[in-house]
Amino acid sequence: MNRNHCEPPSFETINCILVTRLKSAEQLIKKDIDNGVISVEDTASFESLHQATDPNCYICVDSEPATSMEKEHLSSYGVEDWIEYWQTLIEIVDAWLRAGMNDNILNHLDDEILIKRF
Repeated sequence: MNRNHCEPPSFETINCILVTRLKSAEQLIKKDIDNGVISVEDTASFESLHQATDPNCYICVDSEPATSMEKEHLSSYGVEDWIEYWQTLIEIVDAWLRAGMNDNILNHLDDEILIKRF
């Protein structure tokens, strides 16, 4: 990643931030299925969610583009860094959806990919 200044966040911090977002995404998607907002058929992939809703709402908490933890630890991120960060979230949610949502979303959080990216 290309940071402007400041010490980059530790791997543990990045992991904690991603875990928080991913747990929230899993809960929101399951809640919307239970409430009939989206159907199981809509959840074949992150892309397929676009046909029923804006899937970005699942990776943003209460439409807040950055949590206080993200603002505190990722403040040095440039535009490309934020794109990489959001893309990582989308890829993990997509992998979980493609696997049929039968397991915990955190099972798709691959440490090796995170180490390479962050």
